Amino acid sequence: MEYTIGTTTNIVPYKGEGFYISYNFGDIIEYGDVTTALVVTGEDGVGKAFYILNGNHTEQYKELYALGFDACLRYFKKNIEQINNHSDKAEMV
Repeated sequence: MEYTIGTTTNIVPYKGEGFYISYNFGDIIEYGDVTTALVVTGEDGVGKAFYILNGNHTEQYKELYALGFDACLRYFKKNIEQINNHSDKAEMV
């Protein structure tokens, strides 16, 4: 699924229960790079927490999303050196 909010274009290639992966390639000025986010959603489907890494990590998340949120969060934490300054902090989970 691809969607645009303002000038930001995101692709949501993978959805799991209570989370999804979002690839943002349209807002490099704001984020400083293309970014990949692990997004936690509430019951309403709206994003509640955004764990954002710089770069395209969609292939890596492709291997993990079916294993669930915890597997994706472990990947995020293993790649913490690539965290984007707009990201929520993983220790909050």
